[in-house]
Amino acid sequence: MSQLQLFAGVTQLSRRPAGNAARPLPRSSPFETDIRFIRLPSHTEHEPPASQPATVEFLQWGRWSADAPPRVEIERRAQLLRNAFQALSTGPIDLRIQVNGARSRWYYMDFGPPCVTIRLHWWLLQWPSFVGRMSFQTLQAEKLPSNFDRWIGERAADFPGAAKRRTDLVTQGNRIHLGERLAVVSNFLDDPARYKEVQVGWSRRGSGNRPPSTIRLGTMNVRTRTMLIHPVLDEPGVPLYVVDMVVWHELCHWVCPPKEQGRRRSIHHAEFLELERRYPDLDRANQWIRKNFTWLAQNSFAE
Repeated sequence: MSQLQLFAGVTQLSRRPAGNAARPLPRSSPFETDIRFIRLPSHTEHEPPASQPATVEFLQWGRWSADAPPRVEIERRAQLLRNAFQALSTGPIDLRIQVNGARSRWYYMDFGPPCVTIRLHWWLLQWPSFVGRMSFQTLQAEKLPSNFDRWIGERAADFPGAAKRRTDLVTQGNRIHLGERLAVVSNFLDDPARYKEVQVGWSRRGSGNRPPSTIRLGTMNVRTRTMLIHPVLDEPGVPLYVVDMVVWHELCHWVCPPKEQGRRRSIHHAEFLELERRYPDLDRANQWIRKNFTWLAQNSFAE
């Protein structure tokens, strides 16, 4: 028996012998605050006739947020999910759909026996046909489809309870404007306009009495679509091609998010590395960073 769970956008796979109680998987940090809810459209998908109603259960209904749609609408959407799932099967499958409002658990599948159970957040029922097809492919392969990480990453910032997009970002440094650098490196993308999906700003310097042994020059949070660049790169003497390389590297993380490869989560996978190589000064910038690491470390924390 296998289980697939999605905790706050992180996919995990575990296996347990049939008949044994499931043990909870490690949880990633839950989302912190509520953001806007995209209401379900009334008529967005064709409703094919269902040969067998899906068993729909509501988990902890009293704790759901006020933005949740009515139960009758959730049941209708769950039936659409079931129809899309069953349409790909050569025979009937006993399918149970459990709908929850937990902020940190978006998707879960138990392959049974005696039945297949899909537990998902009500927000995902905005796309019942897609989730139904994805669920059937998950059942067949015992792993999530390869495009699911990208699909969920593009919507993660809009999830109820997802971290809000930053409003306190500073893009103008002493000598470099990060918004301008992001727009420049986006020209290496097939669709340069994608950089507009991301917000960028300077992070804070670290604190301490001695230089750190490692430096995180940039980060990309796909949930909030926020890129942060270390202010040490704004120091005089740092070449512009080094700053652009770091900004480009983080933009590549947005365009090519992590992939599930078996039980491993690959961040710098082949597709990512291929895209990163488009930057013409990649090797030159990495060589400069390695050569000047001590200087970067000495200037990376606040005095």
